Amino acid sequence: MPEGRHFRILFYLLKNDKTTAPELAKELDVSVRTIYRDIDTLSASSIPVYMQGGRNGGIYLSEGYQLDKVSLSDTEKAEILMALQRLGAVQYPDVDTILLKLGALFNDKGRDWIEVDLTRWGTSDTIERNKVLFSALRKAITSQRRIKFDYYNAKSEVSTRTVEPTKLIYRDRAWYLAGYCLERNEPRVFRLSRMKHTELTDELFEHSTDKEAPLFPLDGNYGTWFDMKLEFDASVMYRLYDSFEEDVMKRVGDKIQVEIELPESEWLYGFLLSFGEYVKVIEPVSVRETLRKRLLNALLQTDN
Repeated sequence: MPEGRHFRILFYLLKNDKTTAPELAKELDVSVRTIYRDIDTLSASSIPVYMQGGRNGGIYLSEGYQLDKVSLSDTEKAEILMALQRLGAVQYPDVDTILLKLGALFNDKGRDWIEVDLTRWGTSDTIERNKVLFSALRKAITSQRRIKFDYYNAKSEVSTRTVEPTKLIYRDRAWYLAGYCLERNEPRVFRLSRMKHTELTDELFEHSTDKEAPLFPLDGNYGTWFDMKLEFDASVMYRLYDSFEEDVMKRVGDKIQVEIELPESEWLYGFLLSFGEYVKVIEPVSVRETLRKRLLNALLQTDN
């Protein structure tokens, strides 16, 4: 929608102070002509967006511009601030600065609405370590520099990777790095928590759309995808809401049936085993048999 794109332009200008039409077009995935039309629309709405030609020219907002002049309702302002606070809660770089700036422009009192603690058990410095990692990754992406790191895949195998990073992705409570892996000669997506000893190199690379992953393949280490039919005890419904959308769940008596496509992986078996006696794999049979063997092996380990 144009309205959403207009706000993204304002947000981008607040963050970067000055930009160009081609840069905005690339950021918003639209044509330069569309950007020019959007700037005209914003200017016609009494929003002081200026365009200046020449070598030092560009698109910028007048200094001291108050964003609450835009016709945003209190609810829309609250939603914008809350979305930014969620990003801050997952340690996204530089959000705090933008949040304070927008909070002041919206005349918000600056109180925190959300508190999220993502520090894992047994650690006390995760947040600081993540800030350092995010800073390095952002620098690598924006300056198009290769990075090296040790990576632990879904099979617990460790290997050293050299990657041309393209973007950070937040999905299902975890951060991922998308990039072109030189060891595998293909686009890959890496979970940040499995990246160790990350090093920013001085090797430059040229970005190419041919090297971008067309889909989000998680770690790229999953095997066959199964159409699964699972049956859970209703007492673990709270956990199902943590993992699945409601439209794949159906109550049948005192059971909850889930029908969903899932990949065969260590994550899948670990996830199912974590439910113990409260889950039954109806389909496919191969997954049920693998699960049964793993349970038997676990029992043998306790006997030793």
